[in-house]
Amino acid sequence: MSVLEKASELIDCLGRAGEPVTLGYVRSALDMPKSSTHRLLNELAALGIVRRTEDGRYSLGPRLLYWGEAAADTFDLRVVADQPMRRLRDESDESVHLYVREHDTRICIAAVEGRQVLRPFIQLGRPLPLRVGAAGKLLLAFADRQVQELELGRARAEAHGGSKVSGAALEAQIE
Repeated sequence: MSVLEKASELIDCLGRAGEPVTLGYVRSALDMPKSSTHRLLNELAALGIVRRTEDGRYSLGPRLLYWGEAAADTFDLRVVADQPMRRLRDESDESVHLYVREHDTRICIAAVEGRQVLRPFIQLGRPLPLRVGAAGKLLLAFADRQVQELELGRARAEAHGGSKVSGAALEAQIE
């Protein structure tokens, strides 16, 4: 695994944690040697990609905010979809989310929140499975057969663990 892949996994790990975590947590979650994890965290902290708190914990750094905004600006689809999404929200009084498929995941690139007190929270940019939720299944239905087979295989494997949707049910839904 390349250093860039390790750094990417580390950043994803911190993002999933959602709060500052210890070196031990990151090392354990990534199954990396302590010295490698420490060195990578310190290098990323020096670049502002990771932030080290006063108590020695690690979280995502401020440089990622800049990158996130810059990446968001490259999605022309967001600009085109903004007014129709707002209109749909106003007509339905519900939250509206715009997803794109990225390989075998879906990513929310834009959201217009509904005015209900209780509403779903979707984190922009976080990869989510295609086999879960209406938006994911819609994208899966129009994905190439290789991606569909991958997700059907995952659904079949999860069915043994008590998943709500079996592979056969998912296949029927995407048909």
